[in-house]
Amino acid sequence: MNRFVAGICAVLVTGLLGVVAPVGAVDSITAKSGLEKAVAESKKWKSDAELAAVGTSKGKADGTSFYWNYDFQSKKTHTCARVIILATGKVTTQDFGNCTFSKLIATTFVDSPAAVAGAKAGGFQAGEEININLTHRRDRNLTPSRECWSVSSFEHDFDKNNAVMRGWCVDPKNGKFVTALAGEGGK
Repeated sequence: MNRFVAGICAVLVTGLLGVVAPVGAVDSITAKSGLEKAVAESKKWKSDAELAAVGTSKGKADGTSFYWNYDFQSKKTHTCARVIILATGKVTTQDFGNCTFSKLIATTFVDSPAAVAGAKAGGFQAGEEININLTHRRDRNLTPSRECWSVSSFEHDFDKNNAVMRGWCVDPKNGKFVTALAGEGGK
């Protein structure tokens, strides 16, 4: 009788798990895993869309997140948009209208887990959630300004005295640590 009840419980639990979290369900993705879809969506928004930034504020210590933002610019219309890719596969596009342009970034870059690994090699300590952003950065510790993955954790990198978020710049071409960021503008 106990074996029978245990068997029924096993079947029920297995069935429930299949409904709640299907085999192969994804709860987090890397920055590159959504890039192709984001670029395709940006072309639906504006045919001349170009990538200006990639990022998340809900990153995990392994360099993944449940969502990634991909920011695009259109020179023809002088407008900007953000394509948001969720780990579930859902895609949303937000048209920001007229905007201030930033320097563009390359669509070829090391993936977010390599960026976090590079930051850790430079001394970065992950908190519960981390910011992982690929942009062209201006910072007093970067001379000249440059494209970099900026990785930071509120718990460890927020400077309360100066009200700035410090970060860790990682080269997007090779994943190597470049410098600790001051969190203050540069040239």
